[in-house]
Amino acid sequence: MKPHRGFWPASFLQLLLILSLAGCSVLGFAQPTPPNGTATAPAPLPSASPSPTPTDPPPQNLILWLPPAFDPSLPTPAGQILAARLQQFEQRHNGLTIEVRIKAISGPSSLLNALSVTAPAAPAALPDLIALPRTDMEIAAIKGLLYPVEALVNLEDDPDWYPYARELASVQGETFGIPFAGDALALLYRPSKTSVPASDWEEVLRQSQPVIFAAGDPRALNTLALYLSAGGTVENMQGRPELSEEALKAVLRFYDLGGRSGLFSYNLTQLRDESQAWQAYSEQRAHRVVTWSSYYLSNRPADTTLIALPAFQGLAVPAPASAWLWASASSNPARQALAIELANDLSESNFQAQWTSAAGYLPTRPSAMADWQDPSLRALYGPILLNARALPRNDLLSLIGPALEEATQQVLRQEADPLAAAQSAIQRVQGPQP
Repeated sequence: MKPHRGFWPASFLQLLLILSLAGCSVLGFAQPTPPNGTATAPAPLPSASPSPTPTDPPPQNLILWLPPAFDPSLPTPAGQILAARLQQFEQRHNGLTIEVRIKAISGPSSLLNALSVTAPAAPAALPDLIALPRTDMEIAAIKGLLYPVEALVNLEDDPDWYPYARELASVQGETFGIPFAGDALALLYRPSKTSVPASDWEEVLRQSQPVIFAAGDPRALNTLALYLSAGGTVENMQGRPELSEEALKAVLRFYDLGGRSGLFSYNLTQLRDESQAWQAYSEQRAHRVVTWSSYYLSNRPADTTLIALPAFQGLAVPAPASAWLWASASSNPARQALAIELANDLSESNFQAQWTSAAGYLPTRPSAMADWQDPSLRALYGPILLNARALPRNDLLSLIGPALEEATQQVLRQEADPLAAAQSAIQRVQGPQP
């Protein structure tokens, strides 16, 4: 395994900076709403590469792009576990070198932007295997920067994948990634400072103990989870975005009651994402928070535990979930086949159990969860992941998320009643109703 952090020539950096102005992506953030307020039609996806022929020479190197947190040279348990696995793969393939290149998550030199710039400028430098968050993988696949891998991996017929992970691997019906590091929303709390949250939101409301969530998040993940649980939909039969008035009114009425009772503070509208919600919880502004599990698993504060999101109106609330996935940008059949062999090896159950536990992520395979050494975490997360639900695709979330966020803020700020806020959100997404 050969780490690499070399510098590009000045001319290439200039090209990188110019092209990156076209857009950047941050892990977990939806893309901006199109100016006309409607979802844009996705571009045709690239065709799968042909199978390697017997005359193809075996690759002598593989280029692997990773974010800084996954760097195998880090002196952490997760880094050491990954480094050892990569070395074992090299040893099984005599003469092979895995060249690890570290790219940022966001900014001009992010994984996605670097992929966009490298494809036309230096295709030989494209990664054979790249780790991408689901949001970025979807963008890269639609732009034609990745190749389908379903000919080399079969997630549909393999029962050892959580349903949420299987959903995340597909873009427009084709498999473009192998999920290996999951995440899901949960309700975290301090048992020493607050009573155990009830199993349904109505009882949580009666407990009158404040809960933090990112009410200013453009994705509106907490609102989306409650809305879907209440029977709401995000698209119609034609695949166009839509919102259901009755389900949304139910959620907003709950927020209205929660805001008036002190369950939800007006200040929640200032929290723009789950990292800020976690920060507010860490500062003990309240002792309950809805946020990504990875914040808890990466820090494991001794005073905190978690439960699944409480039920809403008597129905379970599936946790919104996302993941990092392995994908291939190589057009060379032999290199792509070897890259996916490596991806499968890095997604294997026993390894995934060790690495996700050390890295602060959730497994994408039930067998990997069963191999987690901490029995309390297995008991907590097993049911959550079985019921987890993949986030909607980018074009839907970029339209529906901001509309749900605005409605949530209007109600918590008492700027509109639930009915008016719901109707405004529906008009924003679907246009004037007849």
